[in-house]
Amino acid sequence: MLPPTPGLPPPTVDELERVMVGAWPAAETAPLGGWLLRATGGFTQRANSVMTAGDPHRPLGAALDAVESWYAERSLPARVTVAGPVGLRPDEHPVGQVLLDRGYVPRVATTCLTAAADTVARSAASAPGDVAVRVTSDLTDAWLEAYRGYREAPEVARVVLTGSPAQVFAAVEGTEGLLAVGRLGLADGWGGLAAMWTDHRARRRGLATAVLGALARSACTADVRSLHLQTDTDNTAALATYRRHGFVPHHDYVTLTSP
Repeated sequence: MLPPTPGLPPPTVDELERVMVGAWPAAETAPLGGWLLRATGGFTQRANSVMTAGDPHRPLGAALDAVESWYAERSLPARVTVAGPVGLRPDEHPVGQVLLDRGYVPRVATTCLTAAADTVARSAASAPGDVAVRVTSDLTDAWLEAYRGYREAPEVARVVLTGSPAQVFAAVEGTEGLLAVGRLGLADGWGGLAAMWTDHRARRRGLATAVLGALARSACTADVRSLHLQTDTDNTAALATYRRHGFVPHHDYVTLTSP
């Protein structure tokens, strides 16, 4: 892990949790003390869950009652994330244990990784030279359609994808449409990588590496020195790829959903 500015100490778990919010912003947010409630019509668990870095400024039971009411008003299940060291189990976290006692169901843990942007840019320069990556600050219909090729993305997804202080969209075009995409959200001095996808017909051709490199270079051009990304702990292929290009685990979080 590394700091956003050379010479500063690495971020704590809570600090990076707060930083990551801006790279994947929800359509609607509400503070609850140090917690942040997020809702985006159900599009992605990250944009529809509570970030629990900090103190909710009320007894834990009352805080969770408020969370459940807030999501019920939006016809959404209450989802709460708890973050801690790599390998975190929800029953090892004070909030996680209370959620389990309430019947909340945990999903697979998510690992948050960090890397220096210039390190990733140099490593990803190994991508095949014949792969042309188009980079733009605008979300195009073609990019969104390709993204929808691997996950459901209703119209409200545009709010998340274009809601960072700045963002960069990368794409590799083929004869029948886009073959690979990725997004970089710039917020709080960091770049957050997400929405990395390669068409199954074009895998093992270095396209993901080319997209990763293009986004890392975009971060460097914007004078952003540090990157973060998230992937599920059971996605061993993605973890191996990111670690090969310089990313190291910073912390894990677990999202728990109300019964």
